[in-house]
This record gives sequence, C-alpha cells and structure tokens, in this order.
Amino acid sequence: MIFSIDNYSDPKEIVVYDSIDQLISMVEWQDILDEGVINIDSEGKVYEWDNNRKSENATIYGYSMKVVRTDIDLANKCLRTYERLNRPTEFLLDKSFK
Repeated sequence: MIFSIDNYSDPKEIVVYDSIDQLISMVEWQDILDEGVINIDSEGKVYEWDNNRKSENATIYGYSMKVVRTDIDLANKCLRTYERLNRPTEFLLDKSFK
C-alpha cells in the first residue's frame, strides 16, 4: 500500500494506492516533477522519483522510484487513520502531521 501525501494542503490530502504499479499507472507528468508530494508505503519506506534508473522499483516517463529514507511514525499515522476511516481511497491527515 502506498500513501501519496500532498504537502501543499492543510490538512494534508492523502491518496491511497494498492501498489507502486497502481501509482505509476495513474500518475501524471507534473506529479513526478512536483517535490511537494511524499510517497510512502505502509512499512515506512519513502519513495522519490529518480531519472538515473539506478533503482527501478517502477518506471514511467523515464523516471523510476527509489527509496530515499524511512519514516515509520508517518507510515503508522497514515495507516491508523486509513483503518479508522474504514479504508477510503482518499482522506485527510490532521494538523499534527509532522
């Protein structure tokens, strides 16, 4: 499961994808170039778009996704909110988002 977090909104808007494959099938070019979106999986791996193809978890428009760090706290917060709201495809994360 991938949570795509829009850092520009307040509260944070989250779109939920079943997998990286689903994310890349729905992503638009401007979303790849936009550094204001965080993609994190339920295990806490934070992904970033990369155009050098060193780590190809998924590839679209010549870009691949690579893991850049982990954030277990953020993943747990997304997962708890997702479960509490009965697994919606989109939801808002409250202001205590870090």
